[in-house]
Amino acid sequence: MQRSDKDPSVFWAVLPLVGPKTGFVTYQIRASKPGGLDAVSPWTIAAVTSACSADPLTAQEQFAASHITLGLTSSTQTGVSCGFRCDGMTSLISPASVLGPNDACRAVLAGRPWYQSPEAIALGAGALFGGVIFENNRQSNPPSPARP
Repeated sequence: MQRSDKDPSVFWAVLPLVGPKTGFVTYQIRASKPGGLDAVSPWTIAAVTSACSADPLTAQEQFAASHITLGLTSSTQTGVSCGFRCDGMTSLISPASVLGPNDACRAVLAGRPWYQSPEAIALGAGALFGGVIFENNRQSNPPSPARP
């Protein structure tokens, strides 16, 4: 979310482009600050119609629309959001709150199916072979000296 230049108490955001078969979008807004409580809106349903028109985006809104971060809430979700196109979805936040590139959408935009993205291949290999994937394994502890 971005703070308005005109009114600092107002925030705005840009949703991704919807897919051609999407009839409605259900969304919820969550805002938080470090050490503070989350502010959460009720779930909202917005109809998608071809008759909808919008004002042209400002330069700041266009920049935001081409740099959307998708927030995942479950390890079973992928970077390709159901009902939305991948245009502009450049990064994602994992359920463990790790920010990274949205490789699944990059694969779709490159003409490959989302399941051929590096993240999907890693998840599939982990599921197939019973492996574990660590997303944020950046511990500062050195290895044990007893380790061969």
